[in-house]
Amino acid sequence: VFGDWSSDVCSSDLFDDLPYFVRNIHLSNTLLFEDKNLDFAIYELNRIVIPSSQGTEVVHSFNGFEQPVPLWDMNGNEFSKTLKYEGEQSLAVSEYSAVFSVETDSLNISGFGNLNIGCEVFCNFSGKTKANLVVSIENEEGSYIWNGFPIDKFIKAYSNWWPARMEMTVDTREIKSHSQLKLYIWNIEKEPAFIDNFSVTITGFDD
Repeated sequence: VFGDWSSDVCSSDLFDDLPYFVRNIHLSNTLLFEDKNLDFAIYELNRIVIPSSQGTEVVHSFNGFEQPVPLWDMNGNEFSKTLKYEGEQSLAVSEYSAVFSVETDSLNISGFGNLNIGCEVFCNFSGKTKANLVVSIENEEGSYIWNGFPIDKFIKAYSNWWPARMEMTVDTREIKSHSQLKLYIWNIEKEPAFIDNFSVTITGFDD
């Protein structure tokens, strides 16, 4: 198994798409070969960590935008019955989509070293977009952990439905008490956009 940490990979969105165990080389894995000039390494994988299957599910939520769902705020967006991926309707997105929000104190995460935050949402954009899937952990002073994951790379043909995904790992020691964890789409240019079947899974694990 090899890792190619070239500047082309690290400077692009491709790095975020790599599996967790590639993005985070475990200390128990054995370095067999390394060329620092090429930023190239080969490891013997003594331990492979896959948070989504080896961790403990802390919360899972699915919103098909057919009825009210706990932990979701529609954020003033309107439903669309003419354009939908599944079911009777989808959600038309203005600047910010519906928001999934959960109080971190309610997640009982003290027994975990890390949280793996993942989501999938079906999107329909009429053209090239700068929209991001956003993860924000914030308190009354504002957002102190924030990451945006570009959606456009997932769209193979515009005005069609495509699943956009993201995965992010957070050290639980960085999460302050009385915080909220939020996931949503930021439609930066406010172009016509629709979303459906938005699922969120948060997993606690130790590596």
